[in-house]
Amino acid sequence: MNIKTKISLIFWGICASCYAQTPFTCHVKLDKPFHGKVIVAKIIDRLTGLDTLEVSGKDFTVKYNIQQAEEYRILSRPFTFDISVLAEPGCHYEISANGRENDITTVDGKEQNLYTKLLKQCAPISEEMNKVGKEYMKLKEAGKLKEAEEVLKANNALFEKENQTKLAFVKAHPNTLAGMKAASEYLSMSYKDMNDIKELLRDNPYKYTYSWRSFNSKYQELADKWIENKQAPDFTTTDINGKIVRLSDFRGKTVLLDFWASWCVPCRAKMKELRKVYDQLKERNITVLSISMDEKRSAWEKASKEDDVIWTNTCDLKPFRENSIGKAYKVTNVPQLFVISPEGVIATQNPSLKEILKTSPSKTTSKKHTSYSAAETIVL
Repeated sequence: MNIKTKISLIFWGICASCYAQTPFTCHVKLDKPFHGKVIVAKIIDRLTGLDTLEVSGKDFTVKYNIQQAEEYRILSRPFTFDISVLAEPGCHYEISANGRENDITTVDGKEQNLYTKLLKQCAPISEEMNKVGKEYMKLKEAGKLKEAEEVLKANNALFEKENQTKLAFVKAHPNTLAGMKAASEYLSMSYKDMNDIKELLRDNPYKYTYSWRSFNSKYQELADKWIENKQAPDFTTTDINGKIVRLSDFRGKTVLLDFWASWCVPCRAKMKELRKVYDQLKERNITVLSISMDEKRSAWEKASKEDDVIWTNTCDLKPFRENSIGKAYKVTNVPQLFVISPEGVIATQNPSLKEILKTSPSKTTSKKHTSYSAAETIVL
C-alpha cells in the first residue's frame, strides 16, 4: 500500500468518525392502551417528523440514530401523549407517559437528568400558579376586580420566582444542553438580562440546537428594541384636556415616560401602583408623562378616571401599530417605562417603580434596573 492510499484511508476514516451515529433508546410505558402512530420529531425551523412507527398496546420502544445530543419529541397521532427528551447518543431512557406529564429516568443521560432536576424545582411553583390562575379567573368572572388584581400580583410574583429558578439553573450549568434549554425558556423584557445570559452561554457547545435559536431570536428582538443611552425621540401629542404636549417642553427635568392602555390588565395594575408613589416621585423631581395606546377616547377617559391619573396624560387615539410615538420608542408591548434624563437621554429602559424610588434626583441615570416580567406584559 503506497503512502497516498494510506493518507486517503485515514482521511475517509476521520470523516466517517465525524458523521458516525449512535442510537438513543426510549422505552415508553403508557397509563392506558394506545393504538395509532408514534412520531419521532425535533424542531428544526418547525416541528419536523423524522421517523414513524405503529403502536398497539401500553408500551413500546423507540430507537433512533443520532450524531449529537439534542432535544427530541415523541408524539402520538391521534394525540394521547407528547414526550420531550434531551437525548444523547447511546443513552437509554425509561419513560412513564400520561398526556403531557411524563416521568423520565435514565442512568446514562446526564443532560436529561439535569433538566429533570430543574423541572422538579419548578413543579411546586407551576402548581401554585395554576391554582392562582384559576382563582383569578373566578374573581374576574364574578366582577370582583380589586380582589382579582391582588391575585394577579401573587401570580406575577410566582412567575418571577420560576423565572429566577431557571436563571439560577443557567448560571449553575452554562455549558450544558439542559442549561441551554432553560435559557430558551427564560422570559424577560430586558435586553440587559438577556445579554447577561448570552454571556453565560458564550462557551456553550450546543449552539446548533433549536434551544439556542429560540433564545437568540428573543435576544435579538430585544436588542433591536433597546434604546437606552440614546437621545429620547421628541414628539408632539395631546393631553386629556386637549392641551398640546411636547416632550421637549420637559427639557431640564427628569421624565418618567409611561406607555399603557386601558385594555391592558398589567398596565392598569401598574397605573394604580404609580398613583400610590406619585407624590414620592414628585419629591424626587421626577415628572410623570403617560402615553395611552388606546384608540377610543371613551375607554381612555374611563380608565384614567378609575385609576385617578392626575399627572400629564396623553393619547393620539390611533391603532396600536400606527401610533407614531410608540414606533419611535420601539414599543411593541405594554406596559413600558423609560426614564429620560434632564439632558433628554434615555437613562433607563423598563425600570421598576421600586428602583426609581431608590434613585436620588441627581442619580436618575443609574444603570441598575429591574424589568417587568413577561407575565406582566401584554404583547401585540
